[in-house]
Amino acid sequence: MIEKPAEQVVAMNNRSVGYVFCSVEAGPRELIPNLNVKVEITTARKSDVLVIPRSAVFRQAGKTSVLLSEAERTIVKPVELGLVTSEEIEILSGINAEDTVVINPGEAKINP
Repeated sequence: MIEKPAEQVVAMNNRSVGYVFCSVEAGPRELIPNLNVKVEITTARKSDVLVIPRSAVFRQAGKTSVLLSEAERTIVKPVELGLVTSEEIEILSGINAEDTVVINPGEAKINP
């Protein structure tokens, strides 16, 4: 249970972090009082959505984008984001499930 919500959210690397004070009722006996732990709180959940690795998304010219591989070339495609986790991002629009998203662009030949 969240006892005290975050007073502020601060940028930390490529994410936003807020510190909260929580209590765990009937929790695991391995928890030691006054111990700092990393906890992920799920605020929403969806099924049957298009998700891609978070590392595949970047910003270019002020737009959130991904790289798509299309017939021997790589193109930049703007996308609209939905829910975000530490590892995946929901794509609301801009690409389809059939598209091939480039995960490691190091060797990609990019065409505008």
